[in-house]
Amino acid sequence: GFARDYGPEAVQPIWAAAKEHFVPLLADYAAALYGLMDSAARSCTEQEALEALSLVAGGISPETAEACEYHGLYDFEALDTKPDMGFTTVLYWYNEPFIFNSPAGDINDYTNTFHEFGHFLNFYGVPSDLIFGVSDNEISEMQSIGMELMATHWYGEIFGPDADGALANLLFNLITSVLDGALYDEFQQRVYAEEGLTPERIPELYAEVYESYGYEPYEGFEYEWVYVSHNFEMPFYYIDYVLAQLCAFQFKIRMEKDHDAAWADYMKLCRLSASDFYPSMLKQVGVTVPFTDGCIQKIVDELDKKLD
Repeated sequence: GFARDYGPEAVQPIWAAAKEHFVPLLADYAAALYGLMDSAARSCTEQEALEALSLVAGGISPETAEACEYHGLYDFEALDTKPDMGFTTVLYWYNEPFIFNSPAGDINDYTNTFHEFGHFLNFYGVPSDLIFGVSDNEISEMQSIGMELMATHWYGEIFGPDADGALANLLFNLITSVLDGALYDEFQQRVYAEEGLTPERIPELYAEVYESYGYEPYEGFEYEWVYVSHNFEMPFYYIDYVLAQLCAFQFKIRMEKDHDAAWADYMKLCRLSASDFYPSMLKQVGVTVPFTDGCIQKIVDELDKKLD
């Protein structure tokens, strides 16, 4: 269990909203986003990613700057012997946060670094409860995705003339993550709900759901789900990304209207402990629950303006 205070049926309207709003959004802007992303393609070294993080953390507050410099508890080194993954965890023997990342050497290393620092900032500010601590995934992902989006305030300084392309890359990845998260949650719920399920029926179900999200079939696409480890290790986890992103987008929108207030609420979010659960805690940080009627429409309208 994920210690949620809502049930599977509560997120089902999110599937319809993703299809209704995010599918056409991607269809309208995918070609333009691809063009910007190609024009801004660039390499990224470990030092460049850390310098960008230092710039962002230093610009937020003395507290975040201190966390960024804290004992250097991170491993961003590119090594062939490292697994291809990135995560933030707590070294429980010391009760200290630690970032592990295997960089790809491209522009995504910047956003991955910001993402993991969002997790790190929470672990740094709120020591883990080693006995009773329970991780709330939606809050956790809001902290990390929120940091990715809030860091765009410094894109001009980090990327210079490539800032629009870097922003296009981030928004494309987040929009497709909303679609993929809703897709996999719908697929998983349908698989577990179907009586008399057979191995042959699973790829049929995936194909039905996949195409309903506007994706074009290709040879072997109906077995794409097999390569997603969350389907086996953490079923029903993917929807956390969707809910977190729909909330994190709201921080980005608010930042452009009232930078200081948005940052104050984001820092309040990063100080939440594991005992605070989504969605009951959202009002504490001025964010609307995505289940609310009209919430997703408002987010998409703002994204549409930004993309246009």
